[in-house]
Amino acid sequence: MKIDRIRLFKTSYDNFQSSYYCLSIVLVDDLALKRFEIVKKLNENGVGTSIYYPQPVPLMTYYRRKYGYNENSFPNASLISNSSISLPVGPHLRSEDMDYIVNTFKKVISEV
Repeated sequence: MKIDRIRLFKTSYDNFQSSYYCLSIVLVDDLALKRFEIVKKLNENGVGTSIYYPQPVPLMTYYRRKYGYNENSFPNASLISNSSISLPVGPHLRSEDMDYIVNTFKKVISEV
């Protein structure tokens, strides 16, 4: 199933494999600007959603002060930090749960 205006991370690369700890997605274009509203509405509808990467490591106080990093130092990290959300995954989810998550996500992004 394809949902426009989001990007998924690769699940494997060379010798690395995702742990599937969470399903992080990157909201694209106007959706990224509405990230907090999307998270709020998903949570209100029973879809446990969070922001796992609220700030790129290089922009944390220690690194900014020690190395002088700023928003432009790591543009990809900033982009992901500013536009990603994490959706629930795991063996505890039934097919019906996954359908609910997808349908609720599609509904929310169509309304914001």
